[in-house]
Amino acid sequence: MRTPRAQDDHNINIGVLDSGIGGLSILQEVCRRFPAGLNCVYLADHAYFPYGNKPSTQISTHLQQLCPKFAQYYQLDALILACNSASTHALDTVRQQLQIPVIGVVPAIKPAAKLSRSGTIAVLATEATIQSRYTQDLITQFASHCQVHLLAPAGLVELCEQSLQSPHISIESLKHILTPLWQLDKVDTVVLACTHFPLIQAQLNQLSISQGKHYQWQDSGAAIAARIDSLLQVQSHTPTRIQLLSTRATGSTQLQQHYTHNPLLAGIRPYVTEVSTFDPEPTPSA
Repeated sequence: MRTPRAQDDHNINIGVLDSGIGGLSILQEVCRRFPAGLNCVYLADHAYFPYGNKPSTQISTHLQQLCPKFAQYYQLDALILACNSASTHALDTVRQQLQIPVIGVVPAIKPAAKLSRSGTIAVLATEATIQSRYTQDLITQFASHCQVHLLAPAGLVELCEQSLQSPHISIESLKHILTPLWQLDKVDTVVLACTHFPLIQAQLNQLSISQGKHYQWQDSGAAIAARIDSLLQVQSHTPTRIQLLSTRATGSTQLQQHYTHNPLLAGIRPYVTEVSTFDPEPTPSA
């Protein structure tokens, strides 16, 4: 259900969109930077999950249909595409559609290339992100002096999504999924180029150390929060509020059941005021 903006509510309405829970890693960084001044509407597009294994044109077409409806219904002042796959394939077209700032999340290749001492970095991403021209351009522009390994570990996004059900994910499954990463030499910096992955960064770090690997991890969360700060004048002192939505009824039920208990979501817990379903194709009234 939409929460109308009260006349005395000077908070800025921010939409955050992902195919599942991955964008919550971005939302937590936003709330950390803005404990007041925002009304955040998080939309988990579970009905279309995951974006990362779909063709570029399919992702773009879907988001061109969904984003205007989302932005209009919730009177958004800005929209974050909190998904690397969505951003690398549809950011430009969505920006052309909307009359509000649209902020994309793209692989943190530029800071990783600066941070790496060995000159060898790995990028963990979905297949769609790895295959995008945008990712290749980032490497050419900012990491041409580095050896860049692009990895799309099958099952990693799904494992992260399962972390919503329980914070105790299977370390053995994670170890097996990341076998291609363990086999690489000289990597000292790993880009988490999917917003799902920072949700399990603690487990990733613990497991990598057990494999004799000591990585520096890079993601885009803090940079996105800083981008909001530079684009929008957040001046209200009214506490930030969050609505959690899903495009699938069972998805909103899962969000309702687990966000209050899962430590992975502790960063957003104090701000959540509502959990519900968003139907981009409502049934016409009789």
